[in-house]
This record gives sequence, structure tokens and C-alpha cells, in this order.
Amino acid sequence: MKVSKMIPSDAIVPSWLASRKDWWNVEDLNFRRSSSAPAQIRQCVDTIEVSPESSKRRPDLFVVSWNIASPNNNPFEYWSMHECTEYNNLMVALEACFENPSELDQQLRQIFTNEMYYQLRQQLSNEGLADLDHLDAYWFGSLSKRRAVSEFLKDVSFGEKRLISMPDRMTNILKNAHGETIYRPSPITGCITDLVNVETWWSLWKDYMFKTSICLRGKILPNAFAVLDKISRSKYPALDEAEEAMSRPLQTLCLALFDAVFTQLLFKLAPDTWQPLKRQLHENLYEKKAACCISLLHDQDLDADIF
Repeated sequence: MKVSKMIPSDAIVPSWLASRKDWWNVEDLNFRRSSSAPAQIRQCVDTIEVSPESSKRRPDLFVVSWNIASPNNNPFEYWSMHECTEYNNLMVALEACFENPSELDQQLRQIFTNEMYYQLRQQLSNEGLADLDHLDAYWFGSLSKRRAVSEFLKDVSFGEKRLISMPDRMTNILKNAHGETIYRPSPITGCITDLVNVETWWSLWKDYMFKTSICLRGKILPNAFAVLDKISRSKYPALDEAEEAMSRPLQTLCLALFDAVFTQLLFKLAPDTWQPLKRQLHENLYEKKAACCISLLHDQDLDADIF
């Protein structure tokens, strides 16, 4: 790809590129600081304006741009190309379940029991949260009676309110107080600890969210719950006032329900294969991702001037 085809003649060119005097006729260049660049760019990047005459004499540059997808570590985020029959069977079964959950469409309280809810409530109380009566009303009044797939996982309002995606983003992968990478126990994280059943998952989940110290930006926090912020109604107007007020405990509950439901579904659909498959996917799609990307660039685009 030729730079002369990519960049117009009046383009603003970074100083590091202009410094290659063997590439440019410097006498034709009018060095200045850009007046049109954003302020944060103007403060740190010296730029030049290139005349039409000098642009015609530019050498060819081989430029490679790669928008590398899938920045998250969720092994089931995409339907991957996989030769394993067990993987394809699992993905087909999950799709069929979402289309017609049938007997798997249990009420949430049948998967995340009232006993689990009370344990979560106690943990939230230990964190100093008051007015949990509103959370009780939300759980016992409606949420606990919802069907796990058709009325919870497929309810788009939870996405519009960010009651699952926000806490997942904040707690999916963290560093503990020793600087070690840790993952929230969930089918959609890089956690490779063996989960025997939903009860085992719940014990690990509580320890991660409430009993494991976290290092965030050089500061030690008591647990993963401490990284969760209030979800603003001004930013996500689908929230009502009550949901905004209790958004920290509410998003914690919704995240626990999401992880519990997916754990239950995977144990029902592929009890012996989903965890080995998850570990394999995590290793290949996440742990080896950087090395694979570098290898591809090395093999195919080693002669590139700019990446």
C-alpha cells in the first residue's frame, strides 16, 4: 500500500516520519504545530504540513493495519473454528437451548436459591450497604420468579441497563494483592478451576467477590466488589430511579445470576466436556493470542515499514 494513496497532499505527518530526511526533501516542508489537531495531540506531537510538490516525491511505504478482534477472555464469545466434535455439539446445543429452552427454562430461584440470595445479602451488608430491603423486594417480588433463559438471559433490558455487562467488565479479570492474575469463577472468564456443580461455583464466586484482596492501579482494595461503581441513570436512562439507587447490590445480584445460569446450562448440556473445552479455548484464544499474532505478522508482513 502506498502512503501517497493513503494520505492527501495537505496531510499532517508525525515528526518521527518527517525526521527520516532520507525520505523527504526537507527544504520543501513547512514545520509547524497543527492548529486543527485535538488539544491532547497538539500538546505532545510536533507535526508538519507537506506541500503538494514534496508529496509527489514520497517513496513507497508498506503499511500494515490490523484491528485485532476479541479483546476479552470469554472463550465462548464467538463460535470458533474448531475440529472437535464435542465443541460443535455443545455450541449447537446452546443455540437450540436459546431457541427452545423447554425444561431448562427454570425459575431463577431454582438455580440461584433463596439460601444463596440470603448469603449474598449478608455479604453485601458486611460491605456496609444499607437499604437492602429494596433489593429484597426486587428479588422476591419479580426477579426470582423469572425464567432463566426466556425471561432473564434473553431480556434485552438487562443489557440496556448494564446490570450484567458492567460488573462483568469490572470483575472478569483482576490482579490480587500479590500481583497475580485472577479470574472471576464463571464460564465466560479465564478461570480454569474445576467446577463440580453450581454449589461449588457459588463458594468460589463468593470468595472471589468478597474475600480476595485486589490490586488496582497500585492500590490494594479489600475485594472485587470494591471495584464496582454506581451505574448512572444519566448515562443509561433505561434504569429507573430505584434501580440506580441500588445499582451496586443489584448489579452484583444480576452478575451472580448470570454466572449461575450459564454454569447450570453447561452442566446440563455437556457435563463432561464443557470445562476441558473451555480450558483449551482459553489457552489458544487468549493465552497464546499475542504470540500467534506476532507469528503471523512475522511470517506474512516482516517487510512492512509501519505496523
